Amino acid sequence: MDNAKQNQVCHSEDVAAYLDGEMNGEELLCFEKHLSECERCTSELQTQKRLLNTIDFAFGFDEKTLPLPTNFTKVIKTTAESNIQGLCKNSEKKHALHWCVLLGILSFLLIGGANFSDSVFSPAKNFLKIISVLFDVIGLVVYDFVVGLVVITRAVSRRFIFESNPINIVIFLLFAVSIILLSRLILRYKRA
Repeated sequence: MDNAKQNQVCHSEDVAAYLDGEMNGEELLCFEKHLSECERCTSELQTQKRLLNTIDFAFGFDEKTLPLPTNFTKVIKTTAESNIQGLCKNSEKKHALHWCVLLGILSFLLIGGANFSDSVFSPAKNFLKIISVLFDVIGLVVYDFVVGLVVITRAVSRRFIFESNPINIVIFLLFAVSIILLSRLILRYKRA
């Protein structure tokens, strides 16, 4: 119960405010007293101090070289909140949701997909095989039809090119019209 009470009082932003020197008077004393009692906040304070020291060391920051305003944290927080509020359009939410779903599926496939490959992906693989075979058959039928049409056209055109008589042209036109009429007749035919 004491731990639950402690979790309600602990605020991570208080540690940041303490490090930034934003606490005054009673608030400062109350937080320092809380630090003496709460191991979690003390640990968080030490972690943040180490992080700040590491950043200062890595970038060579001095208090003299990089002066920060006294209300720097509040300015950053206000700016961040105002920038985030502009991201709440419905189209952006949908776009973000699509990306989240896509990344979730991708992570499932990369992390856990190997374990479920037999049970989950087997029906999908079989369905894709059936679709692949169906497209192969359709492709072969279309290919054979085109090849047959080319052979017939070549034979008919060779005869008309080398033996061009007006009667042959009329016969060719009648043949073309009869093919068109036959195809229309087949399309309109209704079975009983």
